[in-house]
Amino acid sequence: MATLLITILVLIALLAALDRALAAAIAAQIGERLTIANGLPARPSVRVLGFPFLTQLAFGDYHEVSVTLGSVSAGGVEFSELHVRFTGVHASLRKILWPGRSDITAEHASATALVPLTVLSQRLPPGLTLSQAGSQLRLISTVLGVPVPGTLGLSISADGITITPRLSGMPALVGFVIPLQALPLRLALTAVSVTEQGLRVSAAGQNVRLAAMRTGGSAGPG
Repeated sequence: MATLLITILVLIALLAALDRALAAAIAAQIGERLTIANGLPARPSVRVLGFPFLTQLAFGDYHEVSVTLGSVSAGGVEFSELHVRFTGVHASLRKILWPGRSDITAEHASATALVPLTVLSQRLPPGLTLSQAGSQLRLISTVLGVPVPGTLGLSISADGITITPRLSGMPALVGFVIPLQALPLRLALTAVSVTEQGLRVSAAGQNVRLAAMRTGGSAGPG
């Protein structure tokens, strides 16, 4: 009886190890597909979450895929700490291993990333100095030689992040937009907030294509 119990425990341990090894291998393959399909500067860190993984692999449906990339450029803006969470990922083993077969898709994607405050400072009109105060961005105008305090308003639109400088006792200044229509994976901005590290932007998308089918190449084994 003891021998049988030990054998069962060893089998369970082996299956668990195989489960994690396969999850890591498939995650690496998805990362490679993401890099090529989206022209990323480096292969992202990818994790396929949920246990057991073997059942997800068998059905080609993954509960959650987490992707992390140190930096990525979109619309001339450099993002850092890009984290994307995909849920409802559909990809059979054949789709993953042979890129010519078809796309890898996700029902939903949500992402966060940082935009350095230097990006805003570089786009401000001359004479305006930017500083951070908790969750607000403050301005100091030195155009007239006398410091005039103000704030920087942030909002999102279909075009990107709208920036509106406001100075105390002064007429409203003309705002400008940091264009972010070309976000990775065609995600749409949903929110923006101020942190100590920079602007924290959030984005989301439905029916997202993680990796598109290659065109003009080999379809792989049939």
